[in-house]
Amino acid sequence: MRFVTTAFLTASLLGGILAAEDQKDHIKAQVLSAIYSTDVYARGEPFRLEAHARLMFEQQTPGTYKLFWASPERWREEIRAGDFEEVWVRNGNNQWISRNLGYPPLRVQELRDLFGSKHPVNVTNKDIKHTEQRKTSGIDLNCAEFIVSDPGHSPSSETLCVNATTGAPVIREIRLGRGEHKVVAQLEGYSAFGDRQYPRSLRVTEDRSMVVESSVDRLAAESLDASLFSPLEGVDAWPTCDDVKHPESIHTPDPEYTDEARKRRIQGVVTLYALIGAEGTVRKTAVLRRLEPGLDNQAENAVFTWKFKPALCGTLPVPSEITVDVSFRLFR
Repeated sequence: MRFVTTAFLTASLLGGILAAEDQKDHIKAQVLSAIYSTDVYARGEPFRLEAHARLMFEQQTPGTYKLFWASPERWREEIRAGDFEEVWVRNGNNQWISRNLGYPPLRVQELRDLFGSKHPVNVTNKDIKHTEQRKTSGIDLNCAEFIVSDPGHSPSSETLCVNATTGAPVIREIRLGRGEHKVVAQLEGYSAFGDRQYPRSLRVTEDRSMVVESSVDRLAAESLDASLFSPLEGVDAWPTCDDVKHPESIHTPDPEYTDEARKRRIQGVVTLYALIGAEGTVRKTAVLRRLEPGLDNQAENAVFTWKFKPALCGTLPVPSEITVDVSFRLFR
């Protein structure tokens, strides 16, 4: 009798494990299907996207985002936010960036992140790291966390939740690395675009506070004039490719503390924009997130001494733009 009871418990436990694995496989299949269905860049057809936005600088600032997409190798992106203007064009193996400011502010970078990398997303079963079930507003959701490796971008950790009954996408969360701050992009309000689904409501939160908010006003398949992808006047072309290898730091001396900051025991992170030349040296910096004037200057001084293996297109070194966090810590 003891043997029968043990065998029954073992069978029940095994059945529960198999059911749980079947459920995980079901969630993975639903989410992978939804990732494909939300990838407008995989359609392979030209389209135009327009959105309005609000970006939190010193105060809330209105902005616009426009994308003219013909292929991963031919697109034009236009961003305006307050007095800031940027146009970015790619045509084949060259790209041109025109700005009325020498660098893109942090909130502008986050607005750009909301709209993706302009390339089809390649996520497979092995990229899914975790599955779970949630309930939101009375709707049962199946969710999966996965890693996305886009050309020219650092790998990102994302979560997509779908309606457990229909498999339709509901909300996508993208974790953006920003030093000590928890920065998350959220995409929701999906609606049809041809045979795809695209989010109409997009936002970025930092430590749970809204810093970028955008709504899509127009998304339409459209024949695009070739002149949109012409070189920008007065701007040098940068070589580019679909499989850019990111620059790698090889020499990063720590910044020096100022006496004033040490006396006041100021600690934290300075976030900088840096332009890395094709030879691996830092050509330009700008402070994106400040800590204290003296430490901001020290951070820039330190980064100007850093050395990198430059970004590569195949074996060709190319210039690149990066965001770096410089930490200041006092030890007892």
